[in-house]
Amino acid sequence: MSGANSRTIRRAQAGTTEAPWVRYTLITLALAFMLLFLVLPLAAVFAEALRKGFGAYLEGLREPDAWSAIKLTLITALIAVPLNLVFGVAAAWCIAKYEFKGKAFLTTLVDLPFSVSPVVAGLVYVLMFGAQGWLGPWLAANDIKIIFAVPGIVLATIFVTFPFIARELIPLMQAQGNDFVVLNGFESAVPTVAMCQLAKDICDRNFGVGADGLVIMSPAENANARMIIYNSDGTRAAMCGSALRCVAMLTSRILGQNELSIQTDSGLKMGRIDPSTERVSVNLGLPRLMEESKCVAGFCGDLVDVGNLHFVVYRDQLDDDPQFKYGSMLEHHPDFPATVNVHFARRITQNEVQIKIWENACGATLACGTGAVASVCSGIRQALLDTPVTVNMPGGSVEISVLTATGEFLLDGPVELVFSGQYQWKT
Repeated sequence: MSGANSRTIRRAQAGTTEAPWVRYTLITLALAFMLLFLVLPLAAVFAEALRKGFGAYLEGLREPDAWSAIKLTLITALIAVPLNLVFGVAAAWCIAKYEFKGKAFLTTLVDLPFSVSPVVAGLVYVLMFGAQGWLGPWLAANDIKIIFAVPGIVLATIFVTFPFIARELIPLMQAQGNDFVVLNGFESAVPTVAMCQLAKDICDRNFGVGADGLVIMSPAENANARMIIYNSDGTRAAMCGSALRCVAMLTSRILGQNELSIQTDSGLKMGRIDPSTERVSVNLGLPRLMEESKCVAGFCGDLVDVGNLHFVVYRDQLDDDPQFKYGSMLEHHPDFPATVNVHFARRITQNEVQIKIWENACGATLACGTGAVASVCSGIRQALLDTPVTVNMPGGSVEISVLTATGEFLLDGPVELVFSGQYQWKT
């Protein structure tokens, strides 16, 4: 697998087996907590409501105060739900799809209600809108009521509930790009298992975690980390540019360093994390142009080695999704020395290109880090492109630049962690 626009990573740990008494103790504590703080209070509410019988309960619903409470609840829901929906979708879209100044602040704003007590939030509203608050005199002068009125209840409800839509949608939107399961050898020893079979099982999107590849990340003697990559079909890959960025980001968080060295099957690679934007840049070295204008099965392109082989074909348009029609045939064509990654590219401007991807051992994917480098290398060779170049892929965009002094190619883009957890593998 030649890589992906790793907007998403899924980090897994090998499942551990505790002693039975530990499991039963933890389960008992969890059930006791739920019973004490959830089940008993609900039972007390229903018991009190139905204490005089179901008929008395229905009679109570006919009282004006009950109808007023129901009406207030419905009004609050009708206002808060659409506002939360609009804000949640907009916030999730911006956070997942774009890099911009203030992104960290917006993310913090989304998470704020999770860290602030509703009591504190209510106090803030009183200090702002109460009779003695900052806006109290002006509101009283204009006969506007917020505290102990519908607007105040709506504001409090929105504050408490608005993060949930955004936080539900962000992981889904991030998953539009390629993803990897990263087995973290820094936190626990990497298990001695059949990694080829583990990769096939854990990457299965129906019966496993679901990913485009399995990445083993562990400490290294002569580098900050060691990276080993397995494709979703269980084969081992020599290089993956976007997986390299994933490992660089996770290693940076573990070691607290922004400049990193990572040992791979294609040699030592360097990575850098920009602390201001959290974008990850990796040095993929000098691509090797193996064959220029190689014609295979009616397609003429460049064969480029970026630690793995890429066949890059430039075309005037890609609307017909040629990767689906011709990708597999070209991947396994006998005219190549080995199976290859296939990329169909279209020049947009001198500094922007579009590519569509068929990855070796994976099939059609949404992005490919080393494929982006290979496509730019081929475009420069043909005088179609000049760096820096934005490479647009179905799953997102990355930036490719070339170091003037050495000619080495840099791959730069965002990396985001989707979730972490344990995977119980049943062989």
